[in-house]
Amino acid sequence: MIPRFNFAHTAMIAATYGVMCSTGNVGRHVLAGLQRGADPSETIVRFSRSPCGPPGGGTHNNSCSSNSTGPTVLSCVMDMSSPASVAQALQKYRLKVLFLAMPQALSSEQMLDCGAAVNDALLSASASLSSQSGDGGDGEGHAGTLVVRLSSFNIEDR
Repeated sequence: MIPRFNFAHTAMIAATYGVMCSTGNVGRHVLAGLQRGADPSETIVRFSRSPCGPPGGGTHNNSCSSNSTGPTVLSCVMDMSSPASVAQALQKYRLKVLFLAMPQALSSEQMLDCGAAVNDALLSASASLSSQSGDGGDGEGHAGTLVVRLSSFNIEDR
């Protein structure tokens, strides 16, 4: 059973982009591209089991600082094998765009559970924001989060 959360009493941090699995094979490239191309006024949330780890793997480093001339980068610990962890992490942020890359280590069942947790958390957050603003969105013209699903399926065969 996937836990349901009530976002009505949760203060959410507004962010432009979220990258799930930001230290993985796909997510690290998305994060790097956003850090290079996003406006300095925008905010990126990197979701990972070890969000302060180096984007390319290798030796762990505890630095989570972002480029002073680029967008603000926030880190949030999330274990994508745990639907509860996914829901708890997503309830903290109001995202405009979420890039979702599933870890290849997850089983098919875990991927389905994770996808359902993402869907439920975003729908719950959107419904809460909509009811609070009365305009069908968050009061700033955003009706919900755009989810961009990324895959590296069979990429090694190319």
